[in-house]
Amino acid sequence: MSDIESLLRSLLESSRALKDTLAKEHEALLSANLSTLSTHSERKKNQLIELEALELNRRRYLEVNDWESIEASGSQPLVDLWSQVLEELRACQEANEINGAIVRAHQARTQKALDLLAGRGLTPAEYSPDGLADAKYLSEEIARA
Repeated sequence: MSDIESLLRSLLESSRALKDTLAKEHEALLSANLSTLSTHSERKKNQLIELEALELNRRRYLEVNDWESIEASGSQPLVDLWSQVLEELRACQEANEINGAIVRAHQARTQKALDLLAGRGLTPAEYSPDGLADAKYLSEEIARA
């Protein structure tokens, strides 16, 4: 096995492992399981560091060895392997974006609840004429948060 093939196989294996971790992170986000989420987030961080190191090695290899000449040499298995790596990385990016959207939604709900508890976010129309908060409206807002 050539150096570049070994490197591409490592990239593929690492990207598949990251995709699996992102799926587990997704499940933890949906179930609001903070201990599991923390475990998967730490694993994701370490896997990203590993992927970045592998990508740096790939780039260094290609500084010395031209990819076009590798393709021209008829090494279709390497081209296919690289295509698989790219496909897995795109799936990882998409999964990470979805997980990020879930995190942002959780953050927005938490901030809304904190604002309500602190008395922020209520407009003057939500107060009675004597200056007291409208309990009906406040209850509805707390339920939404």
